[in-house]
Amino acid sequence: MDQKPARQCSPRTPHWPTSTTDGYERRPEAAKDAGVHTIARPSRWESPPWATRSPTTQAVCGQATLAGAQLSRFQKRTSTRVVAERESSPRTADNGPITSESSALFGTLPLSVRRSVGRRIQRNRAKLAQGWVDRHSAQQAYSAQVKLELGDWDAYRRSYAEPLIHTLARAFITGRPEFIHIYRTERKHFLHPELMRSGGEAELRTMLAQDAFHLTQIANSAVPEGDVAQLVHGAIGEIHAYPEQDSARRAVKVAFVGDCVMAEIHTFLHAMLEPKGTTVERHQFYFSARLGVELDTSAMNDAIDRNGFDLIALSFLTFEGLPVYTSLIKEANSGSVDRKALAAKCEAILTLVDRYISSLRTKTNAPILLHGCSGLPLDRVRGLLPLWPAMAPGHATIASMLNDGLQEISAGTENVIFIDEAAQVAKLGSRRANRRLLSRFAIRGAVFHPSEFGVLMARDYARIVTAYDLLGSTKVLLVDFDNTLWAGVMADGHVVHDHAAQKLLKELKEAGILLVSVSKNDPKNIRWDEMTLSEDDFVLHKISWDTKAQSVIEVEQQLDLDPKSFVLIDDNPVERDLITSAVPGVQALDPIDSQTWSDLRLLLQFPATRQTEEASRRTAMYREATKRREATSASVDYPTMMRSLELKVSWRRAKPGDLDRVHELISRTNQFNTTSIRYGATELTSLMAAPESDVFVATLADKFGSLGIVGTVIALVSGDVLTYENVVMSCRAMGFGLESILVRKTLDAHPGVRTAIGRYVPTERNNPCADLFAENGFRKTDDEHWELDLASERPGIPDWFTIERG
Repeated sequence: MDQKPARQCSPRTPHWPTSTTDGYERRPEAAKDAGVHTIARPSRWESPPWATRSPTTQAVCGQATLAGAQLSRFQKRTSTRVVAERESSPRTADNGPITSESSALFGTLPLSVRRSVGRRIQRNRAKLAQGWVDRHSAQQAYSAQVKLELGDWDAYRRSYAEPLIHTLARAFITGRPEFIHIYRTERKHFLHPELMRSGGEAELRTMLAQDAFHLTQIANSAVPEGDVAQLVHGAIGEIHAYPEQDSARRAVKVAFVGDCVMAEIHTFLHAMLEPKGTTVERHQFYFSARLGVELDTSAMNDAIDRNGFDLIALSFLTFEGLPVYTSLIKEANSGSVDRKALAAKCEAILTLVDRYISSLRTKTNAPILLHGCSGLPLDRVRGLLPLWPAMAPGHATIASMLNDGLQEISAGTENVIFIDEAAQVAKLGSRRANRRLLSRFAIRGAVFHPSEFGVLMARDYARIVTAYDLLGSTKVLLVDFDNTLWAGVMADGHVVHDHAAQKLLKELKEAGILLVSVSKNDPKNIRWDEMTLSEDDFVLHKISWDTKAQSVIEVEQQLDLDPKSFVLIDDNPVERDLITSAVPGVQALDPIDSQTWSDLRLLLQFPATRQTEEASRRTAMYREATKRREATSASVDYPTMMRSLELKVSWRRAKPGDLDRVHELISRTNQFNTTSIRYGATELTSLMAAPESDVFVATLADKFGSLGIVGTVIALVSGDVLTYENVVMSCRAMGFGLESILVRKTLDAHPGVRTAIGRYVPTERNNPCADLFAENGFRKTDDEHWELDLASERPGIPDWFTIERG
């Protein structure tokens, strides 16, 4: 039987990208049809015409660069930056491969050994945690912090030590760097800054070294002696090394305004920036609603005056953000909804956000990082069932409407950077992003509860903060030409222009950045007619055969500017090193790295630049859209939205049956907890029974159901003076204005009181209640106490509540 002839396959013609004036790459045929000059592909044995330099050029430059390789790198860079590529989702499975971030610690450690060490740490978690208690309780600063924030050492062991040791075990078992980030950040930031400055830092260094020693003792039983044991000891030592900061480098001051997701972001952001030498000084703020007055910016405005933030991050619609948003999601998920009514409420929320940002803009021009709407958290049922859409139709509609509006606000306000939560979540999928990194059962009651979403957001923040740290004070860009603005050497013939990069530099010039050409070349060789940039776009030209370092020194003298405001863009690492060494303060960027151009794009949103004419036109267009939004949402203001929730509060003295919930609320609440005193069950029983003290509880319900007991007040009465010993409120109840009821109803229960004293003891986590007493008319008398003369006024109660007797 005759065999069929083998199928003849013609060789596939390789793709030879061609750069065009719009910055995109096309096939030569398409480019030819578009009237764009194309490059003929040389044979595999021939060098392209620009690859061979003349002997003169080689002698002057001292090296012969293979331009073909440069072109390949250039094409890779432009393709990455300009052509949208599909991104593969990052591996997040517990037993996935070790990432580059953790390879420095675990890369040479055998997988079986690493997992064995992790399991050994996990099995000895209770023993290690008790060791922490025994050693740490001997430290003065740690004892003060534990008493202030956790109450006692048993709570420290249960809610801090054991969960963190479990996190460290997961780091060894899975190799995921996020677990190391959580462990290191929580260890470093446990102590309040005041305690760190008054001896706490020395204590922390000592304890980290001691804890590392005891961990190596546990690990020794899981690994053989020799080189492997040394690798394990090295990894443990590196994890517990106290990070040394460059005292000469200023931290980037960031105001995080939002809910607990901001604490998550900081946990991972701190660790991601540490290897780059960048540090963040975090200031946490939470949204609050004054009586009938939308979103209050007074606390932020005061903080801006005191601190002068570099960046301000706003997350209105993430997790437990604005109550009106979370209630709107409930309404959308409840069944049939009126799309027109949903749209009106979305417009009202967007108007609140816009006014908040406009108020901040009157105080500062610092870049604002405005979060979009990802739709997280998901409904519990939908989060578990993969065959269902992750979000109900109404939920998805609201997220889409709000995202569109938030992008308009970002585009219409100067120096606002849109944080596209939805795009970041899409990389993992909503269900994966919604998932906690650590099992809630393994770290039950922990003071931290990070999620995959926090990791995603921290990566985006790391990109922006790094760019700000590098470029925030930029005034001058020193720009190389060959193999920077184009691929190849212009003196040797044809080059491939990077028009997208040149267009960006032109935008930066129009925004006030000074461009200076710094090129080893003959000015006659520069063909300006091919470029997007013109000769006049540069304030100075240093195109000669002099050393570039000397050229930059001359630029510094001629412009009379601090070299710390200079940024060099040059493809040659030798030149970058020579210039930064010769002129201290100059920053250097590699144009082959696509991140360079992303960072320079962000520079347009930093205060160092002003709006271009095109940006001004775009801003005006979006401001018109904002005015239309305000007009259409005028009938749905903040009080109206709050009234639509049908909020009901039940207020009463605590009963014996409430003891467990009150104890849990006080023990687990860190954010809205005015003194962070952790009362035990016995102490609470005594306070409930004593005639000179009172314990009150508040329950909250809306039209969707009851939230249960969400607030408690412990008050001490002496004669005609009442002292708020502690006011505690669940984060689920924040933003409704319930805190005003907690204050007012406590006073109403004691009609004979003439003076009220409020106590607020600041901790690392309880900033949300910092303004509780100020917002209710109290006057500050010292660092911890506030006073209210009841003869003159009493706190008001928002009119959107219905108060029921308990």
